[in-house]
Amino acid sequence: MRFTHCEAIIYGHMLHVITREKTNEPKGSKTMSTTLAKKETVTRKWYILDAAGVPMGRTAVQAANILRGKHKPDYTPNVDCGDYVIILNSADAVLTGNKLEQK
Repeated sequence: MRFTHCEAIIYGHMLHVITREKTNEPKGSKTMSTTLAKKETVTRKWYILDAAGVPMGRTAVQAANILRGKHKPDYTPNVDCGDYVIILNSADAVLTGNKLEQK
């Protein structure tokens, strides 16, 4: 919220009126705006992930983040701003612990 503030200062026999614009924000702070993605402005890229020698869960999380678009600076939850993902060598993914015997 902005309002104009006037001060009257007397220097000797002269009267000086100073008009300043005041804000409720702390000194030195700047207002920031949030950018929201729109369906029409989303640009999509293709990503290729190599799953060989990498734990399966880690590859799945990376793919999910790219598909949702969470790696983009203008991520918006209600807009599909994700990219396309191709996973290579998924047969060579590593299963940690006893998952190979249990599942």
